[in-house]
Amino acid sequence: MICSALRVVLQVLYNTVAPAASSLLPFFFTLAALGMILGTKLSRKVGGDASTLVRQLPGWGATLLFALSPLPQLVRNLLEPQSLEGLSVGTMLLALLGNALMVPRALLVRDVVWLSGTTWACVAGWGQLFSMFRSVSATTG
Repeated sequence: MICSALRVVLQVLYNTVAPAASSLLPFFFTLAALGMILGTKLSRKVGGDASTLVRQLPGWGATLLFALSPLPQLVRNLLEPQSLEGLSVGTMLLALLGNALMVPRALLVRDVVWLSGTTWACVAGWGQLFSMFRSVSATTG
């Protein structure tokens, strides 16, 4: 489960850059990287610290998927401005506001995974808004 979550993150990034290419390269890269990371971390830690590391990996995988989800839309907005016809500025603002409201709570709880996910989602939300205002369409105004 952990490996598949991280593989999907790299596959999303790979398909954003090269959408027509179909390759297992991200899977093998993720498998090797995960093996190296777990090997070095587990060799240095004993007892409960290693189990904490293993428990946090699915959270980091889900956070990376959540944080990178606006990336394909952002690339498409910048490359094809006519694709903006179905997007709503209000929806983008509400999503940005919802993520921004969670930043103080993540700081209060001191959860690095949550903080990094909400902060990056705010940055990506501003990127989405920038791409919408940069490419003004006659249809959307």
